[in-house]
Amino acid sequence: MLLKDERFIKAGTARSDAALANGEVGEAAGFRILKSNNVPNTTATKYKIIAGHSIATAYVEQVVDLQTYKPEKRFGDAVKGLHVYGARVVRPTALAELIANKS
Repeated sequence: MLLKDERFIKAGTARSDAALANGEVGEAAGFRILKSNNVPNTTATKYKIIAGHSIATAYVEQVVDLQTYKPEKRFGDAVKGLHVYGARVVRPTALAELIANKS
């Protein structure tokens, strides 16, 4: 329903287009509203809504291995590396879940 409201989408500006591409719908009552297809629904008429604080999750990333090499079919040097990342819920008490009916 929020995606139908002009106050949330305001399409046509560079900022809103970038935000919508990253799943950000808008803000309401001090909350950033994001849309994700990774939240499973219970049935077709019930929807799960997850809310939380940024301290609830942690995200880390690092480039572990970096190597230079000479490509076979090109002139010059190239770089390849191993980029690892992970995310985890570290404070589950800072998250909340609501199951809502669409009616």
